[in-house]
Amino acid sequence: MKVSVRIKSDLFEGSGSEGIGESLIEEGRLRISWIQPAGEGEALGVKYALTYDMATGVLEVERFSNHISRMAFCEGARTRGELRTVEGCFETEIFTHHLAVPGEGFGETVLRYDLLNDGQEPIHNTLVISVFEAGEK
Repeated sequence: MKVSVRIKSDLFEGSGSEGIGESLIEEGRLRISWIQPAGEGEALGVKYALTYDMATGVLEVERFSNHISRMAFCEGARTRGELRTVEGCFETEIFTHHLAVPGEGFGETVLRYDLLNDGQEPIHNTLVISVFEAGEK
């Protein structure tokens, strides 16, 4: 199904623009992929892929642009994330305080989590991913 997606993050300035993509549920997994338009200073848009496993409660978010990030979230648990850039590959731990995904995927997915890097203070973030049928608001 064609969807409109808006993503907001405490960590990214300029977040909140709307992208168009596809959504489907198969074998107990919600899958949403979309392209977010290029922001200020970006030559290309950003491709996102979101997969939510309804049985395990694990949400995986991949972001493809001039770098690639892959992050997994599970409420109340530590998971791992990876960032690949031209400078190399960096890993981080993630602690998810809150994860709410609407049953059919439409509405707001809300994440509150910390990025945990050795020797540094946790980096707090709230991420809200709003998904609507294309043409709806």
